[in-house]
Amino acid sequence: MTRFDFEAGKRFRKEGEIAEALRCFRAALDEDKEYVETYVEMALTYILAFEDSGDPLCLDSARKVCISGLRREPTDPQRQTLIQIQDQIEDLILESERAEVDAMTDAMNDPSVSAPIEDPPGVPSDILEEDDPDDPEKDRGH
Repeated sequence: MTRFDFEAGKRFRKEGEIAEALRCFRAALDEDKEYVETYVEMALTYILAFEDSGDPLCLDSARKVCISGLRREPTDPQRQTLIQIQDQIEDLILESERAEVDAMTDAMNDPSVSAPIEDPPGVPSDILEEDDPDDPEKDRGH
């Protein structure tokens, strides 16, 4: 069986054409779902896609690809590689989550970010005021 799509995927990834590489790897898996090297290459490509875009869905896809590869009959070196890739994915997920928490903490501590809440547009401010039952000055329409 030819591995045209697999080789094309590797070439596209090397050239920085991540989306095209992923397309080729998907086509390669359509041809031969048992070829474990495709799962390895595809997972690595999803990691590159994450590094380019910052989209955590890329890491989720990489994780799923690794799991699928491990469900095939990988050789011991392939199994080790897929497990190492999974470890790398987990590290990237933790790093991404830490960065997100740090950014939210910074935003919460930045006084320029906390602006007063304004009335919704088109709603008169007197409608938004709370009724105070002890306020005799307030006309409640009674």
